[in-house]
Amino acid sequence: MDRTGKLKKNAKKYRKGSPLNEPLLRALIAGFVGDYASTVKHLDDAVDKTGKFDEVNSLVYYLKSVSLSNLDRHEEALSAINLAIQFDPTGEANWATKGDVLYDLGRQGESLIAYEKSLELARDDDNDDQVVSAILSRVDVLTSLGRHKESLKECEKAEKIDPCSTDVLFRKAHELFKLEKYQESLAACERGLAINCADLNLIIYQGIAKLELGLVKESLKHFDKAIVLDSANVLAWFSKACALSKLDRKEETLDALTIAIELDPRNKEVMMRKKVFENIHNEERFTRLLKQSL
Repeated sequence: MDRTGKLKKNAKKYRKGSPLNEPLLRALIAGFVGDYASTVKHLDDAVDKTGKFDEVNSLVYYLKSVSLSNLDRHEEALSAINLAIQFDPTGEANWATKGDVLYDLGRQGESLIAYEKSLELARDDDNDDQVVSAILSRVDVLTSLGRHKESLKECEKAEKIDPCSTDVLFRKAHELFKLEKYQESLAACERGLAINCADLNLIIYQGIAKLELGLVKESLKHFDKAIVLDSANVLAWFSKACALSKLDRKEETLDALTIAIELDPRNKEVMMRKKVFENIHNEERFTRLLKQSL
């Protein structure tokens, strides 16, 4: 959820020539540079100076919710966004942010309802960008709940609105992969890469789909390309290790796994469960790697 982007968007909108009170302007500036603790402090100072202007009050509590979320103060963020909605119940961004906060709190069912409301308001405004954004937020929640068939249907709705969105095509590829429709997942990746050949997520999932289809050497090329684009991408390194292990290139597999675990130690547990790594279980480096990452 790109909350920092939301703050920057509002800062750019209100910094010049704004009639808004000084604490609110200071909050927008602090939010623009990512100083969320200062943002909350300035917003608290702004509350007493906003008067009876519902739009401004809604903005204050919306920004406070976004800032508190960035500080991982999610319960407070929920209280703030509920106040923003009281002042402006038709604000699409308020409902989208409430969906974000509820998702962070693990309340996915309520999150879906909030996103549905933001989707309804975006449709009322005839704003295709906001409609697609609301649909993709619902996709993320449904994916987290393992409801991949429903999520795929949502992706298809978004694709009809914006067939050239690589974000939509990536999520569609992901859901197709989760449903074990690897050839269709690959096709979605390739459509997206025809639009943006450097889309990292699509490159990696193109490789993962090919790996499942038995095109191991081809998949390796995609993982290497992804690593060139982002040398710290955990999924690219771990997927590369899977491909190398299938090719029985044991030392290279262990090299890739070492980097994947350094980037994210949780990969150790996945590595232990993956059948693809059974061929290196007796390797001394594999044992050392497990011990080093404990």
